[in-house]
Amino acid sequence: MDHREDFDRYLASRTGRFIEGVQVIERKHPLDKKSNRYKYGIEIETGVEIENNLYKRLAVDIIFRSPQLEQLEFKGRYILERLFTTFLQGGLKAFTLNAKILPNVLREKLKHIDENDYVAVARMICDYFSEQTDISLPKIYKRLFDPDYGTFYDIV
Repeated sequence: MDHREDFDRYLASRTGRFIEGVQVIERKHPLDKKSNRYKYGIEIETGVEIENNLYKRLAVDIIFRSPQLEQLEFKGRYILERLFTTFLQGGLKAFTLNAKILPNVLREKLKHIDENDYVAVARMICDYFSEQTDISLPKIYKRLFDPDYGTFYDIV
């Protein structure tokens, strides 16, 4: 599997084998007359299921538990926490919303809620974060905290 072409061919053959190793079966269920969700199921060949479980374990052990991915996750959490505590400083009892630095979209959304309600404001900020891409929040972070990123000319 050292060569990309060989690896691509290998993946294609495994994909084909996995597709062939799964059968749609009809089953008896009290709700099978109301919905195909209950009327049909799948049956997976034992060898295919064993191989699939091996690939899942490899993915978890090699990729999802890798230090590189953990570092990316750490960086993402750090950026989110830093932006959140910058946008909304303080806590439930006494807080300050730094409205002047908020993105316009978020500012518009906050107009529709009580800006004195910490929970509502915090929820709106979290919702805004969840709508963003992997690129947009780091750009905001860089614009706020990286002295070498962004200039006046970016605005005009």
